[in-house]
This record gives sequence, structure tokens and C-alpha cells, in this order.
Amino acid sequence: MAGRYQDYYTQFAAACRGEAEVPVSGEEGLRTVEVLDAARESAATGRTVVLG
Repeated sequence: MAGRYQDYYTQFAAACRGEAEVPVSGEEGLRTVEVLDAARESAATGRTVVLG
């Protein structure tokens, strides 16, 4: 499903209605947020941010 946002949101809506599994696990979502936060910090400080 990578890169197919229409499919992602269709499945997300179905999951909210209890009709399908969530398209992304909580762990995957958390990891994505960690990467985005590290990217913002790196851009703001000019430093490399190491993820744990």
C-alpha cells in the first residue's frame, strides 16, 4: 500500500467503522512520528539526530 494514499484513507475509514483492520500499527505510527521529529530537529539545529 506504500504511496497509495487513497487506499490508506479508505482502509482507515473502514477501520474506524469497525469493518477492517487498521492500515498502520501503533508501533509503525510512533516510529514515523519519531523520524519526523528527528528530521525537524536536524533541520533546525544542523545536527545529525540519531534515533534509538
